[in-house]
Amino acid sequence: MSVVEQATEALDAFARSDIERARALCAENVVLFGTDVGESWTVRETFLAALDDMRALGLSAHWRESPAAADDWVAGEAESRFPDGRTLPVRVTLIFAGRRLVHGHYSVASEVIEANP
Repeated sequence: MSVVEQATEALDAFARSDIERARALCAENVVLFGTDVGESWTVRETFLAALDDMRALGLSAHWRESPAAADDWVAGEAESRFPDGRTLPVRVTLIFAGRRLVHGHYSVASEVIEANP
């Protein structure tokens, strides 16, 4: 499986809150940052518990275009889709060590806030 295929599998498993697939994809000491305040995890099981809590959102996700990739990382723009059809563009970076995800960062772009308006 290529690194892009691994990343696509993770993107889908995380969006759908597929706990067993996510467990198989992540290293025990995975470090993940989500899009919301307080969403950071350094232990796989606490991340999986958060995924379980997010299952009610009914999300799915896909890459908006082919992501950039090298031997052990993938970065690109994805789109999360809610059951009612609303979408949320998300920037995603995933880093792998062998067959396991060791770091992931999800972010949502926002307008620049002027420091001195």
